[in-house]
Amino acid sequence: MKPTEEILLASGYREWKQPYMIKEADKFFQKCIRDEKGKKYFIDVYAYDFSKYPQWTPDQYNTTGWSYMFIGSFDSAGDRGFSFQPNHPAHDEESIEYYETLFEKVWDALKPEYYEVFDET
Repeated sequence: MKPTEEILLASGYREWKQPYMIKEADKFFQKCIRDEKGKKYFIDVYAYDFSKYPQWTPDQYNTTGWSYMFIGSFDSAGDRGFSFQPNHPAHDEESIEYYETLFEKVWDALKPEYYEVFDET
């Protein structure tokens, strides 16, 4: 199921007012992915209201109304973090679970550092 604001919020994403929105994004959501050891990575979601941009036709971007771009933000040895961004906005067949699974596979394959390791005491 294609992501919506309601589904993002119900899935644990938080809306943030970001001072530096990228690429004309209208809204920004983020979810911290954790395990028992600590904070692994973040999933950033940029939301676009295509009704505001008539120059971006639905045929061009295979969407109408709102569109969502998912980006995985990973840490790597301190301040050398990196992002992984699929090269397209979410399509109808790509659910939130699709992106969460994709970013977990990136984590497993590249084994980046944790953003924060929880205190084990």
